[in-house]
Amino acid sequence: MGAENASGSDHIMDAERNWWGSVTGPAHADNPGGSGETVSDNVDFSPWSGNLTCTTFYAVPTRLTFAVQPGAALAGEPLSPQPVVWAADENGFLGINFGGEVSLALEEPDSASLGGTTSLFASGGIAAFTDVSVDTPGVYRLVASAEGLESATSSQFTVVGALTIVTDSLPGALAGAPYSATLQAVGGTPPYSWSIVSGGLPDGLSLDPATGVISGIPTQVGSFNFTVQVQDSVLATDTQALSLQVAPPGAPPAPPGMVALWPASPGIAAISWWPQSGVTYFRLQSALDPDFTFGVNTVDIPVSSLPEPGNFLTVGMPDQDMLAFYYRLAACNPAGCSPFVFAGGMAARRFPAGTTEHWSFVMGGYQFLGFASVWGQNQVSVEGKVSNFRFYEGIHGFGGLLMDACTGIAPGSACTRSWAHAGGYVSVSQDFPPFGEVGVAIRLP
Repeated sequence: MGAENASGSDHIMDAERNWWGSVTGPAHADNPGGSGETVSDNVDFSPWSGNLTCTTFYAVPTRLTFAVQPGAALAGEPLSPQPVVWAADENGFLGINFGGEVSLALEEPDSASLGGTTSLFASGGIAAFTDVSVDTPGVYRLVASAEGLESATSSQFTVVGALTIVTDSLPGALAGAPYSATLQAVGGTPPYSWSIVSGGLPDGLSLDPATGVISGIPTQVGSFNFTVQVQDSVLATDTQALSLQVAPPGAPPAPPGMVALWPASPGIAAISWWPQSGVTYFRLQSALDPDFTFGVNTVDIPVSSLPEPGNFLTVGMPDQDMLAFYYRLAACNPAGCSPFVFAGGMAARRFPAGTTEHWSFVMGGYQFLGFASVWGQNQVSVEGKVSNFRFYEGIHGFGGLLMDACTGIAPGSACTRSWAHAGGYVSVSQDFPPFGEVGVAIRLP
């Protein structure tokens, strides 16, 4: 006769005398004196009547699973919650006898990387991580792997940058004229709330706490200094000191702010800036050199001819080998024009000269808040001929320092890279491995 536990676990039964070997036990040849019901086969019964000794009660792990999914965090800070990974069997039961090494990686890292302890040995089938972080804002998934087990992929989680006000200047205002400027912040956890914590706006202007828009019709003339604060939904804050210049009626407008030059479409670049009040036209000046002494051309562009809200225009890209264009912009009204503001520069390569089937691209860039923003656009005329771009501080081939790269850029497409820049030349090269690089440079302030 055998005995089988109804739970399915592998156990041994040590029966007491009140059952086997007793007159109350089953009538069986091996149970002298038993007068109970005759048994001739295995008996299923539950609960046990006796002492149980567990011989095998371990799940055999076949895969990993995230018992605790990773949570959101600031870039460079530990995820919250931290991921916890189990070794589980095919039914999802914990394999407590697993003690192997469990490693974490980003499913699609791009330029991001994991920080903290990303590999540890499981204890009792569990790998509980404590300080895993991601260094770059974005949306990610983690992949957990261990030798001999099926890997696991986590749910999505978000990494955000530290809450930072990026507006560091405001366009000037004209007394008696409508004014509007929007404060901007990045990072943190929206929605944001804006306030002025010291100083004040001129009479007639106010700050919308929900949108960060400063608007109204200023009635005071002068320079107004104040400090704004932004707060996100988890009560993180950042502050920024600002100054607003209000000119008297009839004065020229303030210079354009946050002017940038960037690739809009194949062969076309865009110049953009903060929307500005008190302006009737913009003066765009181009030249073939960064000092604006050679090939200078000036054109006045009415605000009414620009797309709303009047802070965007397009220009052509250079289309000859080693040809460079530089641009600067001034804001004007009937009283005069502001000083020019540098918008950016562009330069082209066609190598061999006059051809577009091989090395053919335009690079450009501008400077903002102490950073160079530099881009390259693939202009190869051969369909599907992708290229790589490399970005240099200084001049490529003449001691330039490689700062970054991007690969697989299709014809008509562009990529942009940024880095801290104190002024001088920046350059971009194009290559088609295994063929070498061909580059060109522009000078930024």
